[in-house]
Amino acid sequence: MKTFLIAALIIFWFTKLPAQQDSSCRCTSVLSEIVHDIETSYPGFPSKTSSNPKAYLIHKQLLVSKAANISDRENCFYLLEKYLSYFGDNHLLLSDRTTKPKPHLMNGETAHKASNGQSGIEGTWRRDSDGFSVAIRRIQKNTYRAFVMDSANEQTRISSSYFDLLGDRDQFRIRRYDSFLTTDLMRGRVMGNTLIEPGGTWTRKVKGKPFQKPANYTDAWNKNFSHHKLGPGTYYMAIPEFSMDPLKFDSIVVNDIIPAISAGRTRHLILDLRNNFGGNSSFLSLIRLVYQKPIALAGDYVYSTPKMIARYTRSKNPLHQKMLPGLVAGPGKFVQRDSTRYFLKESLTYPQQVSIIVNDNCASSTEYLLVISRLSSKVKIYGRPTAGTLDYSELLGPEPLSCKGYSFMVPTTKSFWTDNRPIDKTGIIPDVDLSQYPENQWVQIVEAQKL
Repeated sequence: MKTFLIAALIIFWFTKLPAQQDSSCRCTSVLSEIVHDIETSYPGFPSKTSSNPKAYLIHKQLLVSKAANISDRENCFYLLEKYLSYFGDNHLLLSDRTTKPKPHLMNGETAHKASNGQSGIEGTWRRDSDGFSVAIRRIQKNTYRAFVMDSANEQTRISSSYFDLLGDRDQFRIRRYDSFLTTDLMRGRVMGNTLIEPGGTWTRKVKGKPFQKPANYTDAWNKNFSHHKLGPGTYYMAIPEFSMDPLKFDSIVVNDIIPAISAGRTRHLILDLRNNFGGNSSFLSLIRLVYQKPIALAGDYVYSTPKMIARYTRSKNPLHQKMLPGLVAGPGKFVQRDSTRYFLKESLTYPQQVSIIVNDNCASSTEYLLVISRLSSKVKIYGRPTAGTLDYSELLGPEPLSCKGYSFMVPTTKSFWTDNRPIDKTGIIPDVDLSQYPENQWVQIVEAQKL
């Protein structure tokens, strides 16, 4: 069994596709293309439809009939999004970089109802960092819309829609009006009079009471990569995404971070991964900080489809060439890769304890890092359950679609745990749940833990 590292769960940013044969968009055509990709190439399709194939067929047929009456890109996108939602897989990624949601204007009734909201999501909210205010009103079941009430940004139109919240107060996803359409949406939630989402922390404006900025306000979001000594015996790293060149990031870990921790004999490392949706293989460098002994993980499964066989046939990768006969011999089946091994010459004396902070926006390669890190007795995970985007993985690039500007990506492998211990439905559960505390307190809470 060979020892090797794999760049697991590499997620490519959506890029513009090459010019298509037809620049027009027919919703029925693009839906047909996506359905074909799902039914023939998506490794989760067999398990997610076999228990109730009739339900899936009804879902598909209903949307096919609706697609015939849709002529604009935005509504077509929402229909495609609804089709994909059947599978509950955040790695089924669709975007349209040419289209933003059409803005809506707030009417008097909406403003009145929103201003009187005193609980739940509805109400008037002010962003703690800059005083930006929105009125949030329920539009339909599980859909809330935020309208701009007051803004220091002259580019933002008063009374215009700012974002939609899709879900309920326990967990919602955010669709912004200043960004292109995508199914890759971040999450947020409401805690009493605090609304938490990746754009910032918001405080409810209570009618008849002056707004007061929270005392000792600190931003709850690690928006930039940073690393520094936090206090006596504690070192802090904030990594909002794994997008850095893996060799460059490894150089920072080896030449800057590890020497700083070792020289100070720093016992405690806080690794803040909140809102890290994943990215490339740079996360593998962090294994150095948690490593104790050789790690072996069972191999993932490659779904044998005509598309995968063609890709492996073209590939010069010796691992692909080794697997090719198995894929050819078992169309429609899963072929397991060799185990993945991680071996380092030595483990670090410091840090002695690694606290990893996560929330419901941690996904993909970030979650894979957690799977590896939990094998170390040094590690304890704090925060909220993660997004759950790991059962089906390894995105190889956008699929070609006839609708120019649309970009669609499908996972190609099944993780070794998926059949018996799926992650996507629950996310990765932290060892210590901090859901009851506002996120701008989490770092201080974790720092104060007894080691």
